[in-house]
Amino acid sequence: MISFDRVVMDGISDMVFIVRVEGESFYYEFLNRAAMEQTGMTNSAIGKEIRKVNRSKLTEDLYHQYVKAVTSRQRTSIPIYHDLTNQSIQKRS
Repeated sequence: MISFDRVVMDGISDMVFIVRVEGESFYYEFLNRAAMEQTGMTNSAIGKEIRKVNRSKLTEDLYHQYVKAVTSRQRTSIPIYHDLTNQSIQKRS
């Protein structure tokens, strides 16, 4: 049976990434359906360090944005996902 949380998160049209922080490493814990569809990632990314899922300049930029968010302890929006989405869409075309 699918959980209520999963139904809600998959119903959100925005990409949702839940990331676990361990030191200065970031691991995907959850991706909603929109995140997977728009980035081309799959459930195989769950539990993996972000820089091992996709080795690209965008991933490095994303990593540095995550570090900035953690060290500043401020709520932040990470606009790089827009670029990541466009890159994934271009790769699939």
